[in-house]
Amino acid sequence: MQPGEKAYEQLDYYEQGIVNDLMSAYGHSAEDALRIVNEYLPVLHALDRYDNTETYAERFHSAFQRNVSGKNWLARIRKLSAELNRSGDYRTKIQ
Repeated sequence: MQPGEKAYEQLDYYEQGIVNDLMSAYGHSAEDALRIVNEYLPVLHALDRYDNTETYAERFHSAFQRNVSGKNWLARIRKLSAELNRSGDYRTKIQ
């Protein structure tokens, strides 16, 4: 485990569920699944937890397979958020 990473027991139940789903649905070892969740925890914290753990496991697995770092993913989220904030309420423009 790298410095600053959380152990499985330090994750909340939702985060543990993502680790479990990465193992059961995608065949990751416990060590790899934990490493993946730790990589993308900042992304998870930046987004809402409306989706189930299986959906986040799928997203994290896909990002991992495509070598997208959590840092780059988070930067993209922040960039898009800033663009939306500058443009005003995007919902009124969609209608």
